[in-house]
Amino acid sequence: MNHLTVLEAGRRLLVRCMGELSESTVPTVEQQLRGYLTPARCVVLDLSRVAFANSAGLRWLASLAGGLEEQRQPLRVLVRPGSGVERALTLTGYDRLVDLHHSGRSAWR
Repeated sequence: MNHLTVLEAGRRLLVRCMGELSESTVPTVEQQLRGYLTPARCVVLDLSRVAFANSAGLRWLASLAGGLEEQRQPLRVLVRPGSGVERALTLTGYDRLVDLHHSGRSAWR
């Protein structure tokens, strides 16, 4: 089961994901985020509680980052140090595509 919380703080958007990012959850996450992304000036994606991200989840993350970049909206991704998600991002080179952070404070700045 995937859980998503979206908090708007001015023109910043905090998106907290729990569960997994996979081919079975990405469509739901995309649908839930659809109306929130356009007005956001900056998006902080908290993946610190995501237990698993497979190739579909990583492709979605790269697509999200690319789409936001086209709109000049920075994406900051919060991951737990040493987590499976951080390892997957690092092993695949996706860590060079997204702005990774290990603390909420640094991601929010």
